[in-house]
Amino acid sequence: MSEKRLQRRAAMSPPLYGVLFLPSGMCQGFITVALGYVLARQGVSVGVIAGLVGLRLLPETWSFLAGPLIDSCLTSVLWYVLSILALACCSVGFAFLPLQDSALMATLCLASGITAVLSNSAAVAALALTTLDAVRGACAGWRQTGFLGGIGVGGGGALWLVTHAGGLRVASLVLAVLYLLCIWPLLIVRVPPAPRSATVRGAARDAIGALWRLLRSRPGILAVIVVTLPAGAGAAANLLPAVSGDWHASADMVASLTGVLAGIASIPGCITSGYLCDRFPRRTVYMWCALLAAVVEGILALAPRTPVSFAALALVNSALTGLAYSSVVAVIYDRLDLVGAATVGGVLGSLSNVPVVLVTMIIGAVQARFGSVAMLLAEAGLGIASVASYALLVLAWRPPAAAPVPQPATS
Repeated sequence: MSEKRLQRRAAMSPPLYGVLFLPSGMCQGFITVALGYVLARQGVSVGVIAGLVGLRLLPETWSFLAGPLIDSCLTSVLWYVLSILALACCSVGFAFLPLQDSALMATLCLASGITAVLSNSAAVAALALTTLDAVRGACAGWRQTGFLGGIGVGGGGALWLVTHAGGLRVASLVLAVLYLLCIWPLLIVRVPPAPRSATVRGAARDAIGALWRLLRSRPGILAVIVVTLPAGAGAAANLLPAVSGDWHASADMVASLTGVLAGIASIPGCITSGYLCDRFPRRTVYMWCALLAAVVEGILALAPRTPVSFAALALVNSALTGLAYSSVVAVIYDRLDLVGAATVGGVLGSLSNVPVVLVTMIIGAVQARFGSVAMLLAEAGLGIASVASYALLVLAWRPPAAAPVPQPATS
């Protein structure tokens, strides 16, 4: 399908695309913040709460399995609607089922995670069918904005409802309604069916073929390398609350700077990076964003260890991480085609989570042995070294020059 034909049949603006990712963010914020708060007040141990949060996040590591399923049967719109309906049912379950039943709560958290992953994969498939390549960077920025905004609504907003307006039941029911409202962009935009084989087996083969073509091309291999680089991961943010005492930051400061304010600070970076990725090569934008994040983190690591420095570190790190995260999502969207979009997007998305985990483990070990300043410098060093290594690879692996076209002889 040509881009002109695609433009005639469907058009989803980037902000509308961001709406589709609100439910997964709201679900994550609700379980990690609001539900965790209520369970803690009821005497549930931190270990049990952490286990429930882990069950919500666990399906994120399976997103590469959701892609072939969505690409093989039904439509992206139907998959999205069904997953949001299921997510709303889970939210209703949190409202009416007994919180004391740990097995039931575990089932709801896991089901919420699975349906959130399915909705995200379906949204990616819809993006490939409704957006031109020229605006996919902006879509990446709004995707991150929608997800982070959803975490704020589902976490902070639901917690306010829990404490001021009727408790967990009201919060859960309000979220269920909000989940359903996020379907509306797919109801007002005509999403064309994906071109694929008539049988499920043939469609699955087409999806795997799209992934194989990605892994056989130079741009595809470079995209895989980019999403797995230990750069721009923002891993230090995961450990800042634990080491905040080194900056003499109070508990209230830590709670605000690593929660809602951190999410707000990252939004301008998300949107700015997304639109930059539509003006310049997306892998290049990611490299510059990751390099900037590493350099600034290294500078802030050497600042005096005061509460003001901690605030600057937390907020600036959030803004720069938003820059890097949106640009790496733009790199993923740059590789999407009309066939196998959910599969390719799911695999690259899963790979992009690997460096976050690995860098967190590495700098955590560094902090335990050498302290918090060394932890920040270690992440900055990894970022600078990986960007430099990638730049050398691109220089060494240049595409072959096109053969000159013979010119007709002139008399």
